[in-house]
Amino acid sequence: MRENGREDNRPERTLYALTDEGSKVWREWMLDALASPTREYPEFLAAMAFVPLLEPHDVAAQLAHRQEKLATDLARLAAQIAAAAEWGRLFTLELECLRETTAAELAWVESVIEDLRSGKIAWSNESLAALTATPPTTAK
Repeated sequence: MRENGREDNRPERTLYALTDEGSKVWREWMLDALASPTREYPEFLAAMAFVPLLEPHDVAAQLAHRQEKLATDLARLAAQIAAAAEWGRLFTLELECLRETTAAELAWVESVIEDLRSGKIAWSNESLAALTATPPTTAK
């Protein structure tokens, strides 16, 4: 705790300051977060694991909605980066990373939609049942 104070008729407030130990822990966390890629498993990846339980046309339709949202997000990020350009790239790094990961996800989603609509990715209850009836052979 740094200090307690009250101004006029306002409630008392407490101001906190980062301790030397807290500053050290924060710095170690930052350096590790910048250097170490981690795999996070958000809802989207979990949903993709269960796509075969849905109909292909339903998956394509929902991915088309995601495609629209990603395209909107990409346009918003581009506008934010352009608006912040006067501050220099140092202050747009987070937005640039978001833009690039959003663009990559959008390209991937578009490729999956295309493959679903063309039939390159397809399944049915019968084809899934046949897959489970005959387990894959292992190479020797």
